[in-house]
Amino acid sequence: GPGGVFFGLVKNTDSWIRPSFLSQTPVRAFTIDLSKDGRPMAPSLTLSSRPLITRYGNGAGDYIPLVNDLRRKFGDPTQHYTAKVKRIQ
Repeated sequence: GPGGVFFGLVKNTDSWIRPSFLSQTPVRAFTIDLSKDGRPMAPSLTLSSRPLITRYGNGAGDYIPLVNDLRRKFGDPTQHYTAKVKRIQ
């Protein structure tokens, strides 16, 4: 079957779907840190009303642009995010 991890962080949906949590907030960006790297803190989710990466600054080039391929080709009612993996331990 299809793979992937789904966090339920949906912002853009078709109009016939009830509004999502994120579509009702000013959230424009989020980061998910699932690593511990020896830190005592648990994994974290950060929601931001401002972009967390910019074209020329922090994280420049270290992102995957969102596309609507699944929505257009298969009629998927939501827009899916993708992510680059920094490392797997």
